[in-house]
Amino acid sequence: MEVEEHNLKEEIKEIVDRALEVGISGKNSAVFRIARESQYSPLGMARMLQEGKYTGVVYNCNLSKSSDFGEIRLSEAFLKARQLLVLQNKKIPSVVNAINNLLSTGNPYGIKDG
Repeated sequence: MEVEEHNLKEEIKEIVDRALEVGISGKNSAVFRIARESQYSPLGMARMLQEGKYTGVVYNCNLSKSSDFGEIRLSEAFLKARQLLVLQNKKIPSVVNAINNLLSTGNPYGIKDG
């Protein structure tokens, strides 16, 4: 494992451990308020990060900082997890699809003009 990847994982772990230690709320996230599923709550996403399930969670957070609690910045953990996925060259299928559509049609939806 590369040093940068290891450091990112350690930083994510520190943030998540602190968040879970203080008992973060599960309902602050704007995404959770719409989806109403625990996996989209700050608590649910922190638990997934704790288990190393980065691909299943990091793009569910819109980084609005509504998942932050005082000094505990879960949004930073989500951002660091995104950086880790980039370093590991892990691609999210929906993102790859949008990029391919953009390249072939000029828009992320794949709609061809005319």
